[in-house]
Amino acid sequence: MQPDAAADGSQKNGSRHDDPMAMCSLPSSYQHQNSRNLFSSSPEPATIARSNPFLRKPIWALDDVACDDETDRTASVASHSTATHLPSLPSVSDLVRTGERLDGDASPFLPSRVGQDLHADSKRQWSSRETLERHLSLFDLVSLGIGGTIGSGIFVLSGLVANQYAGPAVTLSWALAGVAATLSGVCYAELAGQIPTAGSSYAYVYAAIGELPAFVAAAGLTLEYVISGAAVARSWGDKFGDWLVLDAGMSEEWVEQYMRGWPAGFNPMAAAVSMASLAVLIMGVRESRTVTNFFTVAKLMLIFFMIAGGMTLMKASNFSPYIPPQYGIMGVARGTTSCFFGYIGFDEICCMAGEAKNPRKNLPRAILLTLGCVTLLYILASAVLCGMLPYQNISTTSGFPDAFAQNGAVLSSQLTSFGEVFTLPIVVLVSLMAQPRLMYALAKDGLVPKFFAKIDASGNLMNGTVISGLLMVFIASFVPFNKLDDMISAGILICFSLTNASLVLMRLSSPTDKPYFLEKQIGLFGIFSFLLAYIIVHCAASAFGKGLAIVLCLFMTLTCLSIKYTCPESMNFGGQYSSFGPAGHREPAFFRAPFVPILPCTAIFLNIYLLVRLELDAIMVLFLYFLATISFYFMYGAKHSSGNNCGWKIDGKYSQVVREISLL
Repeated sequence: MQPDAAADGSQKNGSRHDDPMAMCSLPSSYQHQNSRNLFSSSPEPATIARSNPFLRKPIWALDDVACDDETDRTASVASHSTATHLPSLPSVSDLVRTGERLDGDASPFLPSRVGQDLHADSKRQWSSRETLERHLSLFDLVSLGIGGTIGSGIFVLSGLVANQYAGPAVTLSWALAGVAATLSGVCYAELAGQIPTAGSSYAYVYAAIGELPAFVAAAGLTLEYVISGAAVARSWGDKFGDWLVLDAGMSEEWVEQYMRGWPAGFNPMAAAVSMASLAVLIMGVRESRTVTNFFTVAKLMLIFFMIAGGMTLMKASNFSPYIPPQYGIMGVARGTTSCFFGYIGFDEICCMAGEAKNPRKNLPRAILLTLGCVTLLYILASAVLCGMLPYQNISTTSGFPDAFAQNGAVLSSQLTSFGEVFTLPIVVLVSLMAQPRLMYALAKDGLVPKFFAKIDASGNLMNGTVISGLLMVFIASFVPFNKLDDMISAGILICFSLTNASLVLMRLSSPTDKPYFLEKQIGLFGIFSFLLAYIIVHCAASAFGKGLAIVLCLFMTLTCLSIKYTCPESMNFGGQYSSFGPAGHREPAFFRAPFVPILPCTAIFLNIYLLVRLELDAIMVLFLYFLATISFYFMYGAKHSSGNNCGWKIDGKYSQVVREISLL
């Protein structure tokens, strides 16, 4: 909602759901000018005094797929009509087919000029739609999730945490990290099912918090997709060189001369694997899906081989003591912090939502199945690894190959080492696959150039893929990542926290007599969480620190309970005028996170706790990165924003738009 609209008192006496104009999130200038600008293919620029960086995108503008068949579509429209207590209106698509004119006679609430413009523009919209094709099945989505998540977690982190932090209790560290990741994963699952559109956290934050926070979330996702993918590519390049020396019999001098001795820190194998991933994506969406499924299945077969083979070499004595006394429970906690980052990647499923079949059901299922499978594999693999060797002897860089070699299984060691090198590039491919979908969502909203929203005849986001791929190739080839890992992790944790907060804001609403009470409580909870996490990490040893931590924990708990017992659940997900019907009458296929707001608030605290444990210099670099992001938003994004200038168009959703406009 625009600042000048707020000044006219439309929200003074109620919550953020009371004002229809606020729900539609239209610029206030539309109250005084022809509504054609909202729907015209070539809208006349709207003149507004200033943009609103906290403009929320309405649910209907995010809803790329309301239903999966004509029967569900009819039910959805009927449910929406009941929820908003409006007369039943004919679908614009029906009017286009029958040639009828949509005018003021169709509804006493709808001006005839708006109806004529809707009718004309719907013909253009239906004849020239640019939308992503929905071709990803549940299997494809789970394959993307597992392929993009399992990487160094099993091959490196399991051995590292066992050797340095937790001993055989690394299995407990993985289990606790899995619980922490699942708390955020459940929030993603509900939001993905309710808002099945490309963009992941960006889309959810845009609907719940506002445009600028969503743009910051998109910058955090870029760290996860492009920068993190480039880091994996560079790590793979180094690992490939080690494999050539240790297993393929190449001389170390040759590897140093031709693979590591390039000027400016150039890593040729990192460039090669990044270029190969880009080439696969340029081939087409179906080809990249086939390659992803193949490598994910190959990776799972390798992991099953490692687990099955390792079980034959396990010794019970290697599990005693389960928690080494020199590490203790604090070592297990430190191990949990490291293990948590082995789960990063599951949210990439959400960025592919625009191409998922039956997304309201399959997206939540894919997220939860991915987290369940990954957690089980991490626990089993780390248990087998600790059973193969005493934890003091486990390699921190090459756990399973070294464990097989020390047990005399040389062939298994070589096969495991080769399999790791062969399957790790799938993480690079999945990361690069997600970034163009994020740019597509940003471009559709006008926050980056429309160039990134172009879809070619084959359904590929060619422009976004090429630009993102070339950027990844450059970064992977020349940028060392030993100082950027914590920055990437911090950006991802901020995205997780924004997403968790978004679920609370979409499910609940402020009391009618306390506008923005919920938003203020969420902000207060975040402040208490940060202070408590900082005290726990840096000041817990002193008596004063312990006492302060208890007080802050009490305040944080009371804030969460205040949200639970004073903020009622919204009639509809996302607000009173959402297109999904009353909250109590949702279709059973919709996944709903349990224990809201307690579960997402707990996830927010855990994410902030992990954030505080990262290095301060990485946090400062991230701050500068976000500062540059905000600067770009005000220099370009705010000036070209669809929401702040001309409104949103919805492909094939004009029947829903009519109902929103009829509220004006």
